[in-house]
Amino acid sequence: MTTWQFLKTHWIMSLIALAILLTAAVSITWAVITREGDEGFLRVEGGFELKWLPGDMPIPCTHDQVPASWLELYDKARKEVRDKVGRELFGPCVAWQLERPFPAYMSGSVTLHAVKLDDNGGSTVLRWAKDSGQVLSADVKLNTDSLERYRYRIVIHELGHVLGLTHDRLQDSIMFPAVNVRPGTLSTTDVKHLKAAYAGAR
Repeated sequence: MTTWQFLKTHWIMSLIALAILLTAAVSITWAVITREGDEGFLRVEGGFELKWLPGDMPIPCTHDQVPASWLELYDKARKEVRDKVGRELFGPCVAWQLERPFPAYMSGSVTLHAVKLDDNGGSTVLRWAKDSGQVLSADVKLNTDSLERYRYRIVIHELGHVLGLTHDRLQDSIMFPAVNVRPGTLSTTDVKHLKAAYAGAR
């Protein structure tokens, strides 16, 4: 009996087998596309991952004339990080009160700036020790022209960068680059990376 004759005779069984194969292929493809973010920490020259020393927590934060609405989002984000990671990683953000100009960055802390940027998100610049990857300071710019519905995503995304997380290629990570696509909360894998780096030591 030829293959064609077999298929003709057993066409119902053949359709069922084909349907099972297609379902399996679609399920595997969907699992790959939708699995949670997995990129982790930014690696720099020397193979180091950028991280703060656990003893540096909570990281102090200072701002200069950042609107109260942004500071409320910062507080919301730092509380989400604390609740999900199980440790206070960021301190409250206090206003710069010295007479000298607000610095671009301060060693051992995060500085927040509210500025106009070309895109709808924010930006973070890290400074680190070249011989270890230890993060020494972070400078965060929040775009005052960004759409209000995206602002929390911007803040928690930039705080992810402050902690050393790199951009993720998967959309369910808060570290996905496109602000209009990324979720509004840390994924379980984002949390897993942060817990592994920061939750254990005091």
